[in-house]
Amino acid sequence: MEKREDKVFLDLDKMGYNKLLATGKITKPVLVKVKTHSENAAKKIEEAGGQILGKTEEKPEEAEETSAKG
Repeated sequence: MEKREDKVFLDLDKMGYNKLLATGKITKPVLVKVKTHSENAAKKIEEAGGQILGKTEEKPEEAEETSAKG
């Protein structure tokens, strides 16, 4: 387990995850590196004193555009 700034650091990119969703609870501050995340996931992590590192959250209209192109 790696720590940075006295917080657990999770590199979800290296773990094979592309997006962080807001299911479950978080009670401890963590630093999370991930390509995309939901707005609710960011809110939960920030409320616990943590932070998401990486790209910004995917907006619903961006997801629709991506689906329409694919």
